[in-house]
Amino acid sequence: MRRAVLAVLLILTGCGTPPEPKIVTQTVKVEVPVPCKPDLGQRPALMTKDQINAALVAAPNFDERVRLLTDQLLLYMGWMPQVEAAVKGCSQVPASEGAPAQ
Repeated sequence: MRRAVLAVLLILTGCGTPPEPKIVTQTVKVEVPVPCKPDLGQRPALMTKDQINAALVAAPNFDERVRLLTDQLLLYMGWMPQVEAAVKGCSQVPASEGAPAQ
């Protein structure tokens, strides 16, 4: 009888202590948003609407008016590809290393 009580006590003491928790270190990759601040260079000095109207009125002939408007358009067209490239670069999400490229 003593042996039976001793065996029950030993079994119960083994059930009373929980097993040690396993500590597992895992690496989790999380995308972190970063601000996009592209370098656009210096903005061209475009004329305002009022300045263009005043220059068109002051222009002596049609050729000067066309030249004035063409110069402004070329300045704008030269700067816009930089802006479009910057917007495209900021809007694209870089592909993750583990994810397939789309």
